[in-house]
Amino acid sequence: MFRGRYEHAIDAKGRVSLPARYRDALAGLQEDVLVATTSDEPCLRAYPLRAWRDFEEKLASKPQMNPAVRRLMRHYVGNAQECTIDGMGRVLVPPSLREYAGIERDVVFLGQVNFVEVWSRERWEKAQSNVLEHLTEDLRVLAEFEV
Repeated sequence: MFRGRYEHAIDAKGRVSLPARYRDALAGLQEDVLVATTSDEPCLRAYPLRAWRDFEEKLASKPQMNPAVRRLMRHYVGNAQECTIDGMGRVLVPPSLREYAGIERDVVFLGQVNFVEVWSRERWEKAQSNVLEHLTEDLRVLAEFEV
């Protein structure tokens, strides 16, 4: 559903235009809300509302007395915010999430099939060098799935 890399600029009010292909994918799902949250990397994750609800249900089904589950709930669910897509195809990225991801101006969207990563361009460029550094090793893992 979400694939590809797109670059956009965030405006002074914290709004950014979603890539047209992502808007089309969301329209096909009849979704006009993304749930944005923190990630295990210095970026954000944005899910269509239904996909986010599925994620929450999976987390909620885990043993709530497990400290690891509580930490994950705090990090992902505790920081999650619904972001409505306006009539111009923009979303307002809340200040706390912009701060977490270091987003000030240039934004990189990376499709991850059922969610989108949202990076500051500077942080993405640093992360991309790490991706390339480990690519050969990671391809071996992919081969195990017989893709």
